[in-house]
Amino acid sequence: MGKATAYGWTPSFCLRIGRYRATRDRPGLMMQLDRAEGAAVVGVLHRLDPNREAAELAGLWRREMSVKPSGNLPLWIEVAADDGRAVRALAFTSNPEAGNYVGTLDPDEAAEMIAGACGPVGSCAEYLMQTVAALAAHGIADPYLDDLDARVAARLNRLRSPAGSLGPHP
Repeated sequence: MGKATAYGWTPSFCLRIGRYRATRDRPGLMMQLDRAEGAAVVGVLHRLDPNREAAELAGLWRREMSVKPSGNLPLWIEVAADDGRAVRALAFTSNPEAGNYVGTLDPDEAAEMIAGACGPVGSCAEYLMQTVAALAAHGIADPYLDDLDARVAARLNRLRSPAGSLGPHP
């Protein structure tokens, strides 16, 4: 495992979801790599154990490709590993042709959807916070994700505060 940079890509909460971490009544957003000319995203490069490669890829495929038609477009992309090597990596990228692709949303609109969505496997806010924390553990900070995380946290704090709650308090 190590850091790697994918040029021409950016993280983006551009996939509208209505299950897993959301519901049809409260849709949420999931992150994908989206094409962006001149952009670069730093992430974590995982190397699969050759003895478990098939099982690990099968689990990954089931998790990422379960919606039909898929909003994910799996691609082999070239990334620059932190040791300078060019490496081919499997990335789940956005599929602009998918019906649930929403493109680049206004940050406040995205934060509102993420803060309000929760489904049987957790909330979209939790997913975002876990992503930011996992990247930070590898020394990676992403301005887009950090800004979105702060916006979602502010919304959740307002909802939890007495001034932001609905109805009388006991």
